[in-house]
Amino acid sequence: MQLTPLSWDQRHTVNASVSYSGPSYGGSFIFQYGSGMPYTPRRTEDITSLITNSQFKPNTVNADMRLYKTLSFGVLDFILFLRVFNVFDTMNELGVFDDTGSAGYTTDLERIKAQNTPEYVNTIEDYFTVPTFYSEPRRVEIGVSVEF
Repeated sequence: MQLTPLSWDQRHTVNASVSYSGPSYGGSFIFQYGSGMPYTPRRTEDITSLITNSQFKPNTVNADMRLYKTLSFGVLDFILFLRVFNVFDTMNELGVFDDTGSAGYTTDLERIKAQNTPEYVNTIEDYFTVPTFYSEPRRVEIGVSVEF
C-alpha cells in the first residue's frame, strides 16, 4: 500500500502580510511561499518509484504591494492607489514537463529535432515553449477612485 498525494497537495504554505494605515495614506505588503506541488513523472531511474504524483514541482515565491493616498476636495475624496502584483517579477514554475520536472526544458525537444521534421509556421522550440507553465509576470495598476 502506498500513500499518494493529490495533485493540489501543497505540504508547506507560508503567508505573511505587513500593513500600515495612516490618516490619509497607507499600504500593505503581502508575501507568499509554497512548496512544490506533486506531478507524475513519465520516466525515472528507479521503475518502482514511477507512481502517480511521486515527484514535486519547484517551490513558489510571490510578493504583492498596495499603496494609497487620499486627497480631499470639499465633499469629494480622491483616493490614488498603486497595486503591484509579483513585485520581484518571479517566474514561478506552476507546470512542468513530465520528463524533466522543469518548465523550461524537455528531452522531447532534442528527440524531435533529431528527426529533422520540417518547420512550416512555428519552430519546434516554439511548440515546446509553454507560457502557462509560469506564473503571471509583474503587473502594475495605477488608479483613482472617488468617494462622496
